[in-house]
Amino acid sequence: MPTTQDWNDLLNRKDVIIVDTETTGLGKQAELVQMSALDTRGQQIFNLYFQPQGSIAPKAAKIHGLTEKKLKRLGAKPFPKHYRRIRARLNKASVLLAWNAPFDKRMFQQTCARYGEKAPAWTWRCAMSDLQAGLKVGTGRNWSTRPETQAGVAGKAMTRSTIAGWRCMSCNATRPSCASAVSPRRAVAVAGRDWARG
Repeated sequence: MPTTQDWNDLLNRKDVIIVDTETTGLGKQAELVQMSALDTRGQQIFNLYFQPQGSIAPKAAKIHGLTEKKLKRLGAKPFPKHYRRIRARLNKASVLLAWNAPFDKRMFQQTCARYGEKAPAWTWRCAMSDLQAGLKVGTGRNWSTRPETQAGVAGKAMTRSTIAGWRCMSCNATRPSCASAVSPRRAVAVAGRDWARG
């Protein structure tokens, strides 16, 4: 079972990158519309938007707020235009950390396959699985059933968000209470958002 010390060690490593994705849906034809990455200090590595070939499912758009029109306004480009940059940056990591790593990994692989790109064989670690396995944080209580803690763990620096007092620069809230990080369904809760320590 993962422990608080395992996570502290993981979050103090410079070779760990935290990843979040947003997609057109959940199925086998779904593809990425956004991918963000941060280091374990909460510094943004990239925050990229993609113009998908397929349409964005209404349920997906309701969750992440990205529509075809909004993606155009954000200057989204087709995935292949960003692929080399993503690969170069993430190849530096020994571990990619995500809230729902199996989903993010599958969506990245599906998107690569759709555009004829080879998905690298990166090592992924799943925060949600660790919580479901009973990760103990804080004062020794099992926090895995507390949604606000799950959201905090899913923030940019995972457990560091509740341990080190990260605050959202947009709304000045701490991660567990920030509107952008309250849904555990969000992978690494809006990795593209600006956060500051303090």
